[in-house]
Amino acid sequence: MESSDDIQKQLEESEALAEGMEFPAKVISMQTRKAYEVFGEDAKNPDRDILEVTCELGDKTTFVEPFSMPKGVRSWKNETFKLRKYRKAYEKLPAVGDMVIAVFDKEGFLRVKYDFD
Repeated sequence: MESSDDIQKQLEESEALAEGMEFPAKVISMQTRKAYEVFGEDAKNPDRDILEVTCELGDKTTFVEPFSMPKGVRSWKNETFKLRKYRKAYEKLPAVGDMVIAVFDKEGFLRVKYDFD
């Protein structure tokens, strides 16, 4: 259990973070799971394969970025398809060891940045 001092320090650090802040991150692992395993009852397509890309910041903070796996050629034509956006931004598909940019989203979660426009 964390002490009240630890919790206070976390609170102070979190207040210094803002939406859109960027940090370098490294892909440290990847695994494929079913959507129902990742999202539970919120999964829109429970049997769809999801690529979970785990990234680590310099301070050892980790976060997982989920990517839907393609369901054929048409997936790659869809401009909202996240793996397509990743490939466009980083000029390759995700791989362990890749350096990426992590960004805080409006909900306070770390995400891989792939929109550089």
